Amino acid sequence: PKATTIEAKAFYYTKVTELSLPNATTIGAEAFGTCRSLSSVSLPKATTIGNGAFDYCAGLTEVSIPEATTIEAKAFYYCQILFEVSSPKATTIGANAFDHCKALNRVSLSSVTTIGANAFAYCEKLTEVSLPLVTTIEEYTFDNCSELKTVNAPLVSSLGNYAFRDCTSLTSVSMDNLVTIGQKAFYYCIGLESIALPSVNSIGGNAFSSCSNLKRITFSTVIESCSRDAFYGGWTEECDLILAEGQMAPSSTLKVSVNNYGKLQWGYEPWKSIKVGTTEYVVVNNQLKVKE
Repeated sequence: PKATTIEAKAFYYTKVTELSLPNATTIGAEAFGTCRSLSSVSLPKATTIGNGAFDYCAGLTEVSIPEATTIEAKAFYYCQILFEVSSPKATTIGANAFDHCKALNRVSLSSVTTIGANAFAYCEKLTEVSLPLVTTIEEYTFDNCSELKTVNAPLVSSLGNYAFRDCTSLTSVSMDNLVTIGQKAFYYCIGLESIALPSVNSIGGNAFSSCSNLKRITFSTVIESCSRDAFYGGWTEECDLILAEGQMAPSSTLKVSVNNYGKLQWGYEPWKSIKVGTTEYVVVNNQLKVKE
């Protein structure tokens, strides 16, 4: 109980069932890895949870680490029935830290500034994410979080590949500072009906592919780069698109046009309607016109 450091693999693959270490400040790599009978963890003074410290703890349901600032890669990887983590001071969450924690529905992220790739991939019960201090969401971070409904990340400027892929329940996204969207970032987010991304200027391949229920997309900054298949899937003909005022400027390489079938086109896809700022465009006799 007086130990302040738990060395790497100290209890690896043992039959420990409960853990209370009131003085421990550092938990080493895989210290309790594959302790399949471990059900609860209380570490009131721990500040660092090492790589794979509790990975594959199949019976773990609750974790209290109120002073932890760093949760390293794979710290709770594949803890499939873990449903609650109390870590209000955590600033860094490593890659795959909670990957495949399929029951996780409560986790504190209010102090987090850095979050690694795959950190919450396949957290199927996670319903809400608030990241007030994070500026970058890496690839696959919330991949296949099938019950995730709302995301609030006001400072995020870069969204990695596959970041929210297959988040089929996602209905609300607030990322006002987002500039760059990676490939398949919102792929198959079939719950999305409307999204406004005021700062985006670059959209990666298949970023919104198969978002079949999207009815309205708003971009308030001129899009400078848009992958050919960013909106692939045939759904755009039922979606209204609003673009920034400068999108039709002479210097713009992504202007509204008319395709070979006489449809309004932008970003390689046809759209139900297109506005550039307050100006709405229509097709008259296969010619692009301003709606009167």
